Amino acid sequence: MLGAADAELAVTYDKTANTRMVRASKMKDGADGVAWVFQLTSVDLGCSLEDGERHTSLVVTDATRVYDRQSKAKRTWTPHRTNARDALRLALEASSTRPVDWEGTESCSLDAWRTAYFDLVPLGESLQGVELRQATNTRSRNFANAVEWLTAEKLVRVEKKNSRSEYSLVDGG
Repeated sequence: MLGAADAELAVTYDKTANTRMVRASKMKDGADGVAWVFQLTSVDLGCSLEDGERHTSLVVTDATRVYDRQSKAKRTWTPHRTNARDALRLALEASSTRPVDWEGTESCSLDAWRTAYFDLVPLGESLQGVELRQATNTRSRNFANAVEWLTAEKLVRVEKKNSRSEYSLVDGG
């Protein structure tokens, strides 16, 4: 029945790191090989009214998308990825009161980065209605995918500052 499946997911467990990985080994309408590493954390559900016993369950925590480092397609620079990196540079320059330090000490919010990307990749002025909505959604999706790729490839660093994520270039990006 494997040939009749729309999707096949493989889950593995690394006991030494206490992490699990789910990998899409087959996707009918998507990319094969997409994977996430995650941990399971036990949570207390309280006492059952029926038997008075305490119950627990597992929840997924620290889920992170991973890429197959052997795949050249995933490491290829695309125009969207280049624009996202360039937009981050612009956002870092705009948020800085002094020349940007490319050693990675400057950072900006995702909103500032997104705004710089949207300025760098404008929509056509003639677009209206459904076309404008589709172009807006596509541009947003391209930005999100580029951010995910840049962080997964460790070209962009994400740090928590004052309970919000800040983004910076790694080694000048």
